[in-house]
Amino acid sequence: MRRPTLFVSFALVGLTFSARGGSAEAASPILDESCSWRRYYRFATDHVSPEALKRDGVKALGQAAFDRLKKETEKGLNRSAPDSFAVLRPAAAVLSEARKVGTGAALGAKADPAAADWRDYVFQRMFFDPYTAPPPPEEWAAADFDDAAWVLARGTFQADLPNDLPPEKTEGNMAKIHVGALQFIGTGMLAAYYRTRFVVTDPAAADLSLRVVYRGGVRVFLNGKEIARGHLPRGKLAPDTPGEDYPLDAYQQEKLRDRALGSVAVPQALLRKGANVLAVEVRASDLHPILLAKPQSRSWNALHDRERIWRHGHFSKIELRGSGGVESAAKRPAGVQVWAEDIHRRVESTDFRPPGEGAGVARVVGAKNGAYSAQIVLGTDKDLGGLEVTPSALKLAGGAGEISPDAIRVSFAVPIPAAELSDKLGDERGLGGAFPSANELADLAAMGKPGPHVFDQLASAAPRRIPAGTARPVWLSVKIPADAKAGVYKGSVTVAAQGLEAVRVPVEAEVIDWRLPDPKDFRTFVACEENPYAVAKQYGVPLWSKEHWRLLEASFRELGRVGADEWAAAHYQGMQVPVWIVGMPVLFTLWPGRDGAESSARHEALLEGIQEGEARIAIEQALDRGRLSADVARRGRAALDEHFRQTSFFQNKLCIFELERYHHGWQARSRRPLRGRRRGHTQQVTAFHSPPGYSSRRRTPAALRDHPGPLIPL
Repeated sequence: MRRPTLFVSFALVGLTFSARGGSAEAASPILDESCSWRRYYRFATDHVSPEALKRDGVKALGQAAFDRLKKETEKGLNRSAPDSFAVLRPAAAVLSEARKVGTGAALGAKADPAAADWRDYVFQRMFFDPYTAPPPPEEWAAADFDDAAWVLARGTFQADLPNDLPPEKTEGNMAKIHVGALQFIGTGMLAAYYRTRFVVTDPAAADLSLRVVYRGGVRVFLNGKEIARGHLPRGKLAPDTPGEDYPLDAYQQEKLRDRALGSVAVPQALLRKGANVLAVEVRASDLHPILLAKPQSRSWNALHDRERIWRHGHFSKIELRGSGGVESAAKRPAGVQVWAEDIHRRVESTDFRPPGEGAGVARVVGAKNGAYSAQIVLGTDKDLGGLEVTPSALKLAGGAGEISPDAIRVSFAVPIPAAELSDKLGDERGLGGAFPSANELADLAAMGKPGPHVFDQLASAAPRRIPAGTARPVWLSVKIPADAKAGVYKGSVTVAAQGLEAVRVPVEAEVIDWRLPDPKDFRTFVACEENPYAVAKQYGVPLWSKEHWRLLEASFRELGRVGADEWAAAHYQGMQVPVWIVGMPVLFTLWPGRDGAESSARHEALLEGIQEGEARIAIEQALDRGRLSADVARRGRAALDEHFRQTSFFQNKLCIFELERYHHGWQARSRRPLRGRRRGHTQQVTAFHSPPGYSSRRRTPAALRDHPGPLIPL
């Protein structure tokens, strides 16, 4: 069994393991894992360590099971086939190649079974295999690398998940299990890349030290230069190089799973005045074959420690401490901040713009005749009143064209305690059947309860007051005219308040040259049910009264048919609450506003997802009807297949809630064109991000055209 190793880079400057000028304990914390980090993940089917399999395979599995594994692996080395869910299960050779390159081209991988050592191709399969994303660019850790498309979140991936859950969280009906505890089953992580910033005011006075706790192997970079690594080989790493194997004892003793790097003195020569980028790369270790000794459960209730499955790659904790010439990245800065935020990210009231980051650009990518959203956030250290948000016209870059300010709807997000939105309001489950009254909703929106608040309801009226020490999102909905020219439109939105000098945030709308049908002509069907009884009960008005009908009009204005307005605990009224759950019901996507139903971030996401479903249908029908040349048809099918795989990057049996937190590259995939030629005309199929019928997350439609001439008949 190999001894654990720790390699620290001395390539550029000398490093010591004690902080200059004093102990690390006396220094102040600068940042940790709870700060804002940009992140990029590479998920993959878990690989069994060839070294461990060759060394311990027979001992761990027994001779008969070892021989059976050999036979099954050799038989399936080059054979890809659908599983019982009709999902493609790539062959072992394909999985191995995908880990190296992370593209759909890996599906053509072949290996010579006679020349291959089968022990190099053993994987821990689950329901289906996750898509492996390509490795990031080589310069991903550099200070000037553009990480705007990387997902921004506070805390590390799965940092709050328990290693095991008590029996009361796993035994019983769906009203009890999993509630309030995020379940984690399986690993499925190949590598993770993190970037964060901190501000140095005087590099010569800065005295910094670093400590990292992780699983697998780790590398740490400062402004693009590696300063330390642990449990990884020396030299340049291939994209699929794993962390060092764990000893067998780690599968019985949890304390042996976490590894530590440091304390490492941060090279002063690499610091720069202003924003500095600290980057962390984690490589998952391969699995020990002992995990193959017990068949893996297919139940959602199976817990990873009980099956000896635990995360072999994880960024657990980090602590950057220092004194002199450096600012804390963990505290809200003084003053008022305004910045653009990805619409997928559910903003919390405790958020603030990460130090060293600019305001960014509020971007939408969409088709003609569609509606698309962007999000900006205002954070403040003092009370603010009189909030006004004014969009400008969006002008076509390099051409004559304009989207009027009247086509941009401004909505103001309403706060609600984070705990109230999840379990109590039935955000995904609805088993409690509870919903606050109008007065209770008003109290919750006043932010009187402790703890972080989140935002979902979108109101037309601006809040009267934004309390000190909080953040508040503002939602922008852009209706792209049906006759708009294709291209990028640029403008801004101005944010003003009492005591705040007006701030402008850039806005861009990229219009794809395809016209979305009118909603009445959509082929996509989503049953968003309207409940007139819930509306009457919520507002306390008589059924079918004039006031009742007036309130119902607001609900119908928002529908295009998931539960829309199942308020006032009306869903299960008069019936027994089920002890099990069919799917994950959503009882409402609208909220009761002052004058009837108001939209929500979730509802806007649903609508945009439906629009993308229409785009995919258009592409599929064009392919089915043979209207495209052979080359373009091949490219179109490849785009659809790649798009589906890119939404399958999470390994099955991960909690759905975790999947919602990762949305890397969704707009880039929406605009990626695949071009071909037919009869001298350009045909374009643009890849996008959602599989058919997948509408619960925000996605942007694609384009399909035969130019010049009319659109391909649908």
